[in-house]
Amino acid sequence: GVQRLSANESTMRRDNRYMWAGVGIVLLYIFYQRGNSSNSTSPRARPQRAASAATQPRETHRPATHRPRTTRRRTKPAPATEFSFVFQTTKGNMTFLAHRDWAPLGVEQLHKMITSGFFSGGDPNGPEPEGGIGMFRCVPQFVVQFGIHGNPATAREWGRRVIKDDEVKHTNAKGTLTFAAAGPNTRTTQLFINLKDNAFLDKMKFATLAECTKGCDVLDRIEMKFAEKPNQGAIQQQGNKYLKANFPGLDYIIGATIM
Repeated sequence: GVQRLSANESTMRRDNRYMWAGVGIVLLYIFYQRGNSSNSTSPRARPQRAASAATQPRETHRPATHRPRTTRRRTKPAPATEFSFVFQTTKGNMTFLAHRDWAPLGVEQLHKMITSGFFSGGDPNGPEPEGGIGMFRCVPQFVVQFGIHGNPATAREWGRRVIKDDEVKHTNAKGTLTFAAAGPNTRTTQLFINLKDNAFLDKMKFATLAECTKGCDVLDRIEMKFAEKPNQGAIQQQGNKYLKANFPGLDYIIGATIM
């Protein structure tokens, strides 16, 4: 015959069903919370600071960091103390002396850029559209800024190679070379040369890493008429095609060599 449950047994089975249903809800809630927690700790894009006209040599545009990686060329570390290098530009050559004790992280990054061929883009007026590193921000009596690669893919790759800030140990004197930044600990490849003594940049944590020792008069011949008109975001996205189409006569770095 059909087995009948007592009132107590029926109540116990109903309570068990409620208990297991409650356990399931708790487990679902735990997994949901874990998912939210993982999202909250994922890397987020840093807020951008707008560049202040003729007062801060900052990067105003940063490329996305989720692009697929490309192959990196292995480079030897920079010399322990100092080294000389030459920037070949469309207006002549400039020799610099890099001081590791001024900015060890910055000097190491610069050395990697030179020895990996970052500046070896060639003639900007040649057949290769990405040839040359444009001097896209030239503000009279302030700075000449450059360092966005003419090939957007290369610019994105180097945009991931962020270095921390160095302590400021030498002033931003006329003829010194310094990394630009978009905020604390955001230095990548953009650099600027001081056209005059800009000691106020020392307090803003811009650490110089090299000084011009020969050919400094080249700076007097750099084209300044475009000032701050070139858009950094457009350079990152379109490369030198954007610069060549909109700013004919702009000057470029066409090579760099360790001496």
